[in-house]
Order: sequence, then C-alpha cells, then structure tokens
Amino acid sequence: MVNRVFGAVPNVNEGDTFPTFADLQAAGVHKTPQRGIVGGAKEGCESICLNGGYGDDRDFGHWIIYTGEGGKENGVHVRDQTLTGGNAALVVSYENGTPVRVIRGFNGDKTYGPSKAQGYRYDGLFEVFKYQRLASDVSPPYKVWKYWLSKIGVVQNLPVGSSAPGARQSISGTRPVRNEKLADRIKRLHDYTCQICGIRLETPHWAYAEAAHIKPIGTPTNGPDVESNILCLCPNHHKLFDKGGIVIRDDLRVLDLMTHRIGPALSTKPGHKIDLNQIRWHRQNWGP
Repeated sequence: MVNRVFGAVPNVNEGDTFPTFADLQAAGVHKTPQRGIVGGAKEGCESICLNGGYGDDRDFGHWIIYTGEGGKENGVHVRDQTLTGGNAALVVSYENGTPVRVIRGFNGDKTYGPSKAQGYRYDGLFEVFKYQRLASDVSPPYKVWKYWLSKIGVVQNLPVGSSAPGARQSISGTRPVRNEKLADRIKRLHDYTCQICGIRLETPHWAYAEAAHIKPIGTPTNGPDVESNILCLCPNHHKLFDKGGIVIRDDLRVLDLMTHRIGPALSTKPGHKIDLNQIRWHRQNWGP
C-alpha cells in the first residue's frame, strides 16, 4: 500500500520554492516527476500542482478552480475526462474533508504564481469544497472534472485512516449567496416532499427537504437563482442529482445513469414552473 500523507510535510514551510519537479519530489511535497495530481482513488489526493496544464484552471489566490487530469493526447484534448485516478482522488478528499497541498508553478497564473527563476512554490493547504463535471471552456464539447478548493490554515500530518483532528483557520472567501425565501417557498409548495421519490422526511419538530438548483448559481456556471431553477428533493436525490447519478429528460422522467433505467416523471405543482433549458444544461453536462 502506498504510504500517503495528507497535510504539511516536515521541514517545508508555506512559501518555500523548488527549482524543479525533482526537488518537489525529493522534499515529499509533490511526489511525482510529471503528473499534476498526486493521490489514489481509494485514499484521496495528497497534492496538486497549478502549472498551466489545462486552460480551464482559474486562480483567485485564496481559492482556485482546478481541472482534473486526462482527456489529452500530445497536449490536445481528444476525449472526455473520466472519474478515475487523480480525479477520483480529489472526490475522496472532498468526501473526507482531507487537506490538499497546493503547489504553483511558473507556467501557471502570473498573478499568483512564482517566477521562472523560482520554479515551483508550495502555497499551503486547501480543502475541496465542490466538484462537478462540465464541458471544457477551452476545448468544447469535451467534458472535464472541475474542483473548487479554498485555502485553510496549517494542518498537521494526517496519515491514511487517522482520526486526529487538524487545526484549521477560517478565511473569508467569495461564495454565492442564494435567496432563501425562494428555496423555502418551493419546499413549502411541495409540502417538503421529494419531487423524485415522493418521500417526506419527518422529524419530531418539522419536515425536512432540500432545495436543489438545477444549474448551480456559483462560478463558473452562474445559474439563475429563480424558482424555475430549483427542485424540492430529499437529501439522497439531491446528492445524486448534483453528482451526476441521475438526470431529467424533457418529459421530466428521471434517468438513472448507473442502471440506465427510466423512472417516473417529477411530481409537479401549479405555480412551480421548471425551466427545461436548465434541465437540458444539467443533462448535457452529466448525461451520456
């Protein structure tokens, strides 16, 4: 089994620079001479390197949008990326909340990256707070995996399986703010009942459902925060919808992408119109 270490590494401080990839590897910061992602599909991601490999990357300093690996031959996009290898490792880091070391290279964003003379710079620990499969901005129609990471404080070493808590520092960032009144209205209109499975979750004090945006309102998708872009779902179907386990056809019937079975249509209510353009967007980005 590969010995994975998540978090800071000994004798390396944030801001340290390394002339070459080999120096990064020798220091244990980024343990590969070539790939941008270090990690395993079962254990998670140890580190990533922002070095201009994919034009879909976006660097905002304290948070980044990082493009997954694969889909290219000789530097040219020729196929969709798959949720394997390093891409799957980043999803595991999202699910487990483990920190990811971020390295910036001189071929990356000039605003936040190091100079050519510096080579590569270790820029601390980040946490994956969102991921999605989207059409590439620069190589359509090929689809890529994108990961949103925000900077966290210095975290102690966390070997695989460790339950030791890491010290974290909260930071301010730019996150979308949605209109909660719209979400509450949709949930009340559907009586807190999932539009897909019809389940209404009861607690001793209230019913529970979640408002799911069909097209996410955050960067870079910038979906509209309007009622026609919101569904009332149970937590399970919300997660499946957000992560591409299910899509919705134009007749509003639900397609399970794992089994390829077509289920019943969404339940609807007068006064809640569903925008088919957003349904199609979701299907085009997640569907086959």
